[in-house]
Amino acid sequence: MRRRDFSVLLVSTLVSRVAFAQSSGKVYRIGWILPTTQAADLSGFKWAGPTQTALIAELRKSGYVPEVNLKLDVVTAEGRPEKYGELAAAIVRRKPDVIIVSGSEMTVAAKKATSTIPIVMVSSADPVKYGLVSSLARSGGNVTGLSADAGAELEGKRLEYLKQVLPHIKRVSCLVTKWIWDGPYGRALERSGKVLGIDVQFAELTPSDLQASFDRVTSQRPDALFVVLAPEVFVLRHKIIEFGNSTRLPVASPFAEMTEAGGLMSYGYSLPELGRAAARYVDKIFKGANPAELPVQRPSVFELAINLKVAKTFGIKIPHSILARADRVIE
Repeated sequence: MRRRDFSVLLVSTLVSRVAFAQSSGKVYRIGWILPTTQAADLSGFKWAGPTQTALIAELRKSGYVPEVNLKLDVVTAEGRPEKYGELAAAIVRRKPDVIIVSGSEMTVAAKKATSTIPIVMVSSADPVKYGLVSSLARSGGNVTGLSADAGAELEGKRLEYLKQVLPHIKRVSCLVTKWIWDGPYGRALERSGKVLGIDVQFAELTPSDLQASFDRVTSQRPDALFVVLAPEVFVLRHKIIEFGNSTRLPVASPFAEMTEAGGLMSYGYSLPELGRAAARYVDKIFKGANPAELPVQRPSVFELAINLKVAKTFGIKIPHSILARADRVIE
């Protein structure tokens, strides 16, 4: 197809999608639960990180415009997972067309609150294990969306990369919520640690008392700080990085954004792409798709990022084999 013809087709498709969303006169309602954002940040779009921003932008492309034909009802647990159930019940009472959640624990709470309103999970570790869907191929209920889980062994792969960068490490503090540690991620890290000769110690992340979390890490006297895939970790990334750098602990994470913010390295998937993919689920449901018949999507593209500036500050020489493999090198 010639470039001009393709451009005309693309514009025509976008116009058609926008026309569909706007022609009905319906105002679509999304109930959105956030894990750790402060209530004061809910005004405007200060609460929107890269995933949320990409999700909203993708919805705009399909003709769903906030405050025009799209109503976003956003609430936050402010770092208190015990509030997930209460917030989910409150959102359900408002009868949105779709509920958006992040993380397994929050998705479980939302599913307990409703079996009829469609729930789109932006990320969830092992949704089959937690009873959120019957299978990845067909959810079988009101929950669908994205599994942030490319297999718990991904955490082990990240630990392997860290060992290649820091071959001398013997002990690593794993900073994550107890919910995640007690699941497949924690077990995968313990297995990988034994293979690599690394003592992986659990340091519970309590978002409502971050200093206590950091005190746990300090008491373990680790050689590096390892953070696991969780929405709470991403929201608190700047404070975690600040702690790691102030205590001379190299930080390895699943988020390239944490490496950009001053972490040593990361290995994981693209958060904006996760948001765009979630928006496509929302669009399908708005157009009448049954979430029970939609497959759960798993990430397939991963990115290794290295911060050379941080490495130099810590006196770490990054192996050429890692630099050659890196998708992003920050200097």
